[in-house]
Amino acid sequence: MKTKMSVALLTLLISAGCTDNEQITLPETPVNAVAIQLGQQVNAVSRAVASDGVNVSATLLMCDGSSPSTADWGQFAKVDKNVIEDGQLKSRASISAASFTVAATPANDISLNQLLYYSLGDGINSFIAGVSPAGKVSDAGSSVAFTQEDGTQDVMWAETVAVGNAKDVGNAAGTSKYNLAFVHKTTQLNFAIGLKRTAGGGEWQGKKVALKSIAVQQASVPQSVNVANGEVSWSTAVTLKVPGISEAAIAETATAVGEAFMINPYTEVILNVVITVDGAEKIFNNVRVTAAGGSDLAREEGKSHLVTLTIQEPASAEGAVTIKTTATVKPWEQGTSGSAEL
Repeated sequence: MKTKMSVALLTLLISAGCTDNEQITLPETPVNAVAIQLGQQVNAVSRAVASDGVNVSATLLMCDGSSPSTADWGQFAKVDKNVIEDGQLKSRASISAASFTVAATPANDISLNQLLYYSLGDGINSFIAGVSPAGKVSDAGSSVAFTQEDGTQDVMWAETVAVGNAKDVGNAAGTSKYNLAFVHKTTQLNFAIGLKRTAGGGEWQGKKVALKSIAVQQASVPQSVNVANGEVSWSTAVTLKVPGISEAAIAETATAVGEAFMINPYTEVILNVVITVDGAEKIFNNVRVTAAGGSDLAREEGKSHLVTLTIQEPASAEGAVTIKTTATVKPWEQGTSGSAEL
């Protein structure tokens, strides 16, 4: 009785929230097919955007193969939706949008916007891999492309997992659950900055010193990931600004600035930094970041690097006279005009 009342109440709530032109259709469950049960886990990196407890999106792709252990991604075909007629699965989707809450252990269940089903044919095994965040699946091939390319996306990949076929005992009984282990495909840079004052007072005494920008040289972001092998297609490497930096005063104690910046692994970290002193810009180009021991700090895939910058206030030269300069720019002069006939 309680179950009947709950179903009736759900039906009433759904009806009350719809107009005549807005009907909610709950997905059918085919009687002739077995759904694939999925979970996930992430090797979480400290301070990563996809950190423990955060809900993230993903795109899952499924392919088949005759071998129980070898996926045939070369035969992958994009099928957007399950086709169910009269309670029977006629055609099964090969992709699904998904979401999950990040955890290293124990793994959390993956919520799919549409279920993925085993093949109805005999001797056909299924395989699943995934990419996070969710993106657009190419019409040909097995790559997932992203629309946002600003270094704020924590791009992850879960390698192919063999999930067997519908006749496996655990699958048929609904007791087998398969884990997608996501790994980070970028390197993550976090920044902190502090001001080292000159004892007795330096050139910036009594002035506001603020951070205006930090930019990373040779930076690129993922444009797409090939789900079959995890290969990343990167944007052209350029100098990219770290997002989330506001022109706030630099404290003497190093303080975190900007957002986590997730870009391509590279052999070094070279920065362009701009500060202001009472509004006047001071530019520091080609600042090389070193690790302990003085070697270049390498950007490593799947690792989070904290880069701490220290701004040294210049000392004042007592009794010396400062050279002051100004600048003008000569306006463009109008040159001779020309014409042509074709």
